[in-house]
Amino acid sequence: MEIKRTDTRQAPQQTIVPGGLPVRSDLRAGLSLEEVQQQISDLWGQLTNSVSNTLSNLGGGSAGTPSA
Repeated sequence: MEIKRTDTRQAPQQTIVPGGLPVRSDLRAGLSLEEVQQQISDLWGQLTNSVSNTLSNLGGGSAGTPSA
Protein backbone atom coordinates (compact mmCIF):
# COMPACT_ATOMS: atom_id res chain seq x y z
CA MET A 1 0.00 0.00 0.00
CA GLU A 2 1.59 3.22 -1.13
CA ILE A 3 0.39 6.47 0.34
CA LYS A 4 1.43 9.71 -1.28
CA ARG A 5 1.55 12.63 1.09
CA THR A 6 1.41 16.21 0.01
CA ASP A 7 1.80 19.01 2.48
CA THR A 8 -0.51 21.85 1.55
CA ARG A 9 -0.30 23.87 4.74
CA GLN A 10 -0.19 27.61 4.40
CA ALA A 11 0.98 30.28 6.77
CA PRO A 12 -1.55 30.89 9.53
CA GLN A 13 -4.00 33.65 8.80
CA GLN A 14 -4.32 36.23 11.51
CA THR A 15 -7.08 38.69 12.07
CA ILE A 16 -5.92 41.99 13.51
CA VAL A 17 -8.13 43.29 16.26
CA PRO A 18 -7.62 46.96 17.14
CA GLY A 19 -6.13 47.19 20.60
CA GLY A 20 -6.03 43.41 21.00
CA LEU A 21 -3.96 40.36 20.19
CA PRO A 22 -3.83 38.64 16.78
CA VAL A 23 -6.36 35.80 16.49
CA ARG A 24 -5.71 32.69 14.44
CA SER A 25 -8.67 31.86 12.25
CA ASP A 26 -7.40 28.64 10.64
CA LEU A 27 -7.54 26.30 13.63
CA ARG A 28 -8.51 22.71 13.00
CA ALA A 29 -9.35 19.87 15.31
CA GLY A 30 -7.66 16.49 15.11
CA LEU A 31 -5.67 14.95 12.30
CA SER A 32 -6.33 14.89 8.58
CA LEU A 33 -7.04 11.58 6.84
CA GLU A 34 -3.61 11.69 5.20
CA GLU A 35 -1.90 12.14 8.58
CA VAL A 36 -3.81 9.20 10.05
CA GLN A 37 -2.98 6.99 7.05
CA GLN A 38 0.71 7.93 7.31
CA GLN A 39 0.80 7.09 11.02
CA ILE A 40 -0.94 3.76 10.38
CA SER A 41 1.56 2.95 7.65
CA ASP A 42 4.51 3.83 9.88
CA LEU A 43 3.15 1.74 12.76
CA TRP A 44 2.48 -1.22 10.46
CA GLY A 45 6.07 -1.07 9.20
CA GLN A 46 7.41 -1.01 12.76
CA LEU A 47 5.18 -3.93 13.74
CA THR A 48 6.15 -6.11 10.80
CA ASN A 49 9.86 -5.37 11.33
CA SER A 50 9.58 -6.25 15.02
CA VAL A 51 7.78 -9.52 14.31
CA SER A 52 10.26 -10.47 11.57
CA ASN A 53 13.23 -9.73 13.83
CA THR A 54 11.71 -11.68 16.72
CA LEU A 55 10.96 -14.71 14.55
CA SER A 56 14.43 -14.72 13.03
CA ASN A 57 16.02 -14.47 16.50
CA LEU A 58 13.88 -17.28 17.92
CA GLY A 59 14.28 -19.59 14.94
CA GLY A 60 17.91 -18.92 14.18
CA GLY A 61 17.01 -17.41 10.84
CA SER A 62 14.71 -20.25 9.78
CA ALA A 63 11.40 -18.69 10.75
CA GLY A 64 8.42 -20.52 9.34
CA THR A 65 10.20 -23.87 9.14
CA PRO A 66 8.73 -26.36 11.61
CA SER A 67 11.24 -28.36 13.63
CA ALA A 68 10.90 -32.11 14.04
